[in-house]
Amino acid sequence: MERVFITFAAGEEYEKLSQVLKRSIESFSDHDLIIYRPEDFDIIWQPENWKPAYIFIYKVLSCLKSLENFDEVVWLDNDCLPTKNIDTIWNYQVDNYPLLPKERFNNFRIWPNEKPNYQDTNLLKTAKEKVGLAETDFSNHYLQACCMLFNKSCINFFQEVLKYYQDFDNDVFP
Repeated sequence: MERVFITFAAGEEYEKLSQVLKRSIESFSDHDLIIYRPEDFDIIWQPENWKPAYIFIYKVLSCLKSLENFDEVVWLDNDCLPTKNIDTIWNYQVDNYPLLPKERFNNFRIWPNEKPNYQDTNLLKTAKEKVGLAETDFSNHYLQACCMLFNKSCINFFQEVLKYYQDFDNDVFP
C-alpha cells in the first residue's frame, strides 16, 4: 500500500514551515512528505482577490491530487510538528470520509480572547442547511482539518467539497 504525508505551501513563511515539517517527518516516519505549491494546480494564484478562507481550496485540491498516486494519505498543516508516534496514524480505518480531530477547538475556552462557542448547535446552521443536514444530524463537534487521514474511498467527498467553492461564502463556512 502506497502511503504519503502531504501539505501545501505558498510564500516564504509557509515554505519555511514546510521544511520544518519535512525534517520532522523524515526524523519520525517511514513515509515521505509531498509539498504541493500553487503551480501544481490550474487555479491562478491571486489570494488578494479571494474571499477570506477561499485559499483552503488548495487543501482539497492537494488531497485529490495525492490520491492519483497514493492509496492512503495524511494531510498535515504546515504548522504541525509530528513526533515519534506519527506513523500510528496509519492504524485507523477510513470509510468514505477523512478522519479529522474532533476536539481541537476545546482549547479555545482558555484562550485570552473570546472565541465562538463551537458546541452551539446554531453556529453552523446555514452551512448545515447548504450541505443538506438538519440541525439534529450533526453533533456539532467543530472539526478541524489540520490533520486528515484519508484514502481513495474519500474521493467523492473531496469532489463534493470542491463544488461548494463555486459560490464560496466564508460567513457560511468559517
